[in-house]
Amino acid sequence: MDRSGGITEHEAEELARESAEYHAQASQYRAHPVAELIRLVMEWTTPVMLQSFVDQAELRIDAVDLPHFSFFARYEKMHPSELARLRGIGPSAVSKLVARLAAAEYVVRESDPMDRRANYIVLAPQGQAAATRYFKAAQQQLDAVISDWTPKERETFTRLVQGISAQWAAYTADTRSGALPSSLDEYVI
Repeated sequence: MDRSGGITEHEAEELARESAEYHAQASQYRAHPVAELIRLVMEWTTPVMLQSFVDQAELRIDAVDLPHFSFFARYEKMHPSELARLRGIGPSAVSKLVARLAAAEYVVRESDPMDRRANYIVLAPQGQAAATRYFKAAQQQLDAVISDWTPKERETFTRLVQGISAQWAAYTADTRSGALPSSLDEYVI
């Protein structure tokens, strides 16, 4: 510091250099595929985006329940414990979620014929209709984003997204037990 309490020219130059170095390092990750994937997933699942899907699809659920509902839409039938494991939520949260989705008539409980103590949560006909509206709304928004892509680019994108999704599911299948494979080699499609 100089006598007036400000910083010296040398200190200002040093701060500018450090700032430039920091921004250069930070920016190296801006185009990194993992950083882009994280950004995309986070933006796709913001409360505002989820609410836009709920509104556009005229769903009778809260936006915060939409990611969980999409699992029922995808799998159509699962044990509550499966949802808890896949979504990383506890039994109490699953019970409350199922109650909200059942109140909207999107899911119903069915007895598990193999285990009389267990129930399946099943996508109800109104839930199937809601899921169709939801995926149509999401597809329309995606189509708006990639409207200038060729059919070949869209096909490639779809194939790659489905591939990474399948590989990630296989890779993380054991994450709840704490074991991750050391390599993806065995999961290549």
